[in-house]
Amino acid sequence: MINFKINNLKKITLNRLGNGGGFTLIELLVVISISLISLGLSLPRYNDSASQLKLKNEGKKLVDVLELAKKKALSADLFDKNCANFSGYRVTSALGSY
Repeated sequence: MINFKINNLKKITLNRLGNGGGFTLIELLVVISISLISLGLSLPRYNDSASQLKLKNEGKKLVDVLELAKKKALSADLFDKNCANFSGYRVTSALGSY
């Protein structure tokens, strides 16, 4: 009796695999469309986070440049070391340049 059940189970599984063990076209289309929708929803977030990271890095570079300018200004031999008036100095910035 047990041997008969095992043989029947083998026949059933072989019949299923032999008749078409692959996926149907509809199943593949559903899986592909779900994956494309999830990709479409996650891609803008990735772009936003990448641009925020780029902005943070550029801000850090600007801080580094300003600190370096401060150190160079303090270490240079100035004509008047007690100068408190910096009216002739100006800091400008433009997009795409430092």
